[in-house]
Amino acid sequence: MALDFDNYIFDLYGTLVDIHTDEWDMRLWEQMAAIYAVYGADYTAASLRERYESLVKERETALGKALHTPFPEIDLEGVFAELLRAAPAGHASSFAPGGKPVREASAASLRKSGVTFHIANTFRVLSRRRFRLYDGLIALFENLKAHGRRIYLLSNAQEIFTVPEMQVLGIYGFFDGIYISSRRQLRKPSPDFIGALMAEQALEPARSVMVGNECEADMGSACSAGIQGVFLNTDGLADAEIERRLALVLAQHPGADRSSVHVVRSAPFYAPLML
Repeated sequence: MALDFDNYIFDLYGTLVDIHTDEWDMRLWEQMAAIYAVYGADYTAASLRERYESLVKERETALGKALHTPFPEIDLEGVFAELLRAAPAGHASSFAPGGKPVREASAASLRKSGVTFHIANTFRVLSRRRFRLYDGLIALFENLKAHGRRIYLLSNAQEIFTVPEMQVLGIYGFFDGIYISSRRQLRKPSPDFIGALMAEQALEPARSVMVGNECEADMGSACSAGIQGVFLNTDGLADAEIERRLALVLAQHPGADRSSVHVVRSAPFYAPLML
């Protein structure tokens, strides 16, 4: 029997998109150092990776303190911009915005010029090792839309990567609302993240469901919003491990119980959602 709701809130990566990235590969950082050099910012592969990691950590810590949350989400485009401005050495480049040395450019001008969009998506494409939709997704979305259901995205992701990727895969237009953590500065399982979606879209909890592949982030969000959850086991976890993780999540939400989470243990993952 199909799980029938009015509003379907989906996670993205690992739920709709089968993706694997490798940001530890030094070949990636060698290529990125070469890209940065095009714009006049000189790094070695090792120094670029080290500075990237330290900037991410520094900004996450600062944002978490500013928002008083354990679940901050920074905007990585700002990190890619700062890497241009904070290079340990530089050289003249006619491709720097305004013809000035890139280390003198503002973060805003780097964004406006499209330089950081190019660098960020070069990084993303070079780091991807697998990138496709899960089988049956388009059929599911078409089925839900044909029955008048609404589809929303609630994703821990970077907008600068995620929007182009959804457009490449042909799913961007299916969503009635898109909530990406980097824009909201919060990530799942922050109750405020899913709470914003529920409130702004005026969703009735009893007629809404969260679908995702992570127990803490996705099922935890469902529990905090008082809605049902569908856990898709796309990572191939053993039954005992699924139940262990769900038990930890439910223990943090006394008002929720195991019957509120439906588990799809193996492919075809979307079959229980088809109407």
